[in-house]
Amino acid sequence: MTETSSIFIIRESFGTYGYIGPPPYKPWEALKKENEETRFTLLSPDAKYFAVGNSSLVNIFKTEDGSISCVIPRRMLSAKLSPQGGYIIAWDNPNQNLDNFSIWSLNGSKKKASASHSQKLTKMPESQFSWDEKIYARLTNDLRIIFYETPDFQTEIKRTPEDMKISNFSLSTGNSPLHYICYVRGGKEQNTSSVKLFKYPNVEASSVICQRSSFQSERVDIKWNKRGTAALVTTMTDVDKTGGSYYGKTSLEYLDTRANSYKVQLAGPDSDIIHASKWSPTSTEFCIIVGKMPNTRAALMNSKCEKILDMDIAARNEIYFNPQGNLVLLCGLGNLPGTIEVWELKKHKRCVAQFRVQTTTQVEWLNDGAHFITATTAPRMQVDNGFKVWDFRGKSILDWVATKHLFGITSVVSHENKIPFPESELDAHIKAIESKPKNPKAEEKAAVYIPVHKRTGTAGSPMVPKSQQTKATASNSSDGDEISAKQRKIQNLQKKLNDIQKLKAELANGKTLEKNQLVKINNEETIRSEIESLQLS
Repeated sequence: MTETSSIFIIRESFGTYGYIGPPPYKPWEALKKENEETRFTLLSPDAKYFAVGNSSLVNIFKTEDGSISCVIPRRMLSAKLSPQGGYIIAWDNPNQNLDNFSIWSLNGSKKKASASHSQKLTKMPESQFSWDEKIYARLTNDLRIIFYETPDFQTEIKRTPEDMKISNFSLSTGNSPLHYICYVRGGKEQNTSSVKLFKYPNVEASSVICQRSSFQSERVDIKWNKRGTAALVTTMTDVDKTGGSYYGKTSLEYLDTRANSYKVQLAGPDSDIIHASKWSPTSTEFCIIVGKMPNTRAALMNSKCEKILDMDIAARNEIYFNPQGNLVLLCGLGNLPGTIEVWELKKHKRCVAQFRVQTTTQVEWLNDGAHFITATTAPRMQVDNGFKVWDFRGKSILDWVATKHLFGITSVVSHENKIPFPESELDAHIKAIESKPKNPKAEEKAAVYIPVHKRTGTAGSPMVPKSQQTKATASNSSDGDEISAKQRKIQNLQKKLNDIQKLKAELANGKTLEKNQLVKINNEETIRSEIESLQLS
């Protein structure tokens, strides 16, 4: 893998293997293909290693060249790589004869990993390594955090007080001084829960840097920024005991290592309903989606929790920043129709593309920050599994169809991304959008709902003077026929493009194509040009 390449790992029914770009994307020959169905694929947070686990062993590969770093001759049900790929935390079903929780060191000689720690546990504990992998922390059954200095996993260095009763915790990311956040859940006598920020090695309650409280929260989701200097904490309650909401309660809190803490909230009703929050790779901005469906509002916020960009109202529930932090995808997935919006955040601060990809279950940016993947995966979807590669303009680059089941895509995005974004292409695209003639109908705001009996006359006819009805109907009919005819032509051309992408995928997989199929592939640019001319007309 070079600094300008994009690699993603495909895990499907008939094996696990890699693809590499930039376009055209092709199989990554340097990576040895795993021919049997695998249990999991993992990428280390620094993107230098990834693991592939099957029914009997786990292989650790280097993303630099696809070579095997080491092999663990043991089955794992699930696993987690440490930030720099020096350790792997493994979990298997409880077994009377074997320890089912273990930590393996991946820095051994002769490409063999060694077990650094193991024990029998009834459930997978909450555990984590610091970014430099010098500290390992684990939550115990009596709700206390124990800290160890690696590679010694037997001698505890610090332990949080017994009366804190910590339900969850998270260590900071990045190379900043180590901090950690604790979540203390309220009990029967004390309904108020709290999240508290500490600097390691301080563990006493009096050493807290800042904290936020929430009423009746049951669990939290903690997201640190890339530098490890601030965190977003979403508190959640499944049942709203006040009766204010059928869907429970959520709240978004901001805490940073400079002792600042805020409640993140937009002006307006229903802003306490949090659907998504995500840090930008810049670590100074984050994006949120709040409000009732389908009229959720998205906004870009700064480190003072002030809104710096309003991204309108639409049905969206997921956020994905590209590695460079200048583009963000706002998506409506799951039970929503699969709408994807591409927003530019730095220079133009506007939506640059919008399209729909139905049945999407996974979205991944590629390393270049100009292309991304949408995938339909099992077990959520048992049919029509596959993925598509798109560019930031919403143009389909690759359409890959799974033979049976696609279980997931792992994009190898470097933690220290140095790929320059194609700003000139983005500027040209936005200039083309702004030069299009504006459609006044598209700019009209949605009319306020008027009951049928008030907005229609007898027999449901519109409340329009009879002298104008014939003229208006004829005009609308003419416009509708013209628009639908052009749209049908674009759809037919788009269908031809989709067929070409499938043929290109078959060709990349080594299939021999017929002469007429190769002719179709050669006509791709002609079809794209025709689509663009129709869209601009």
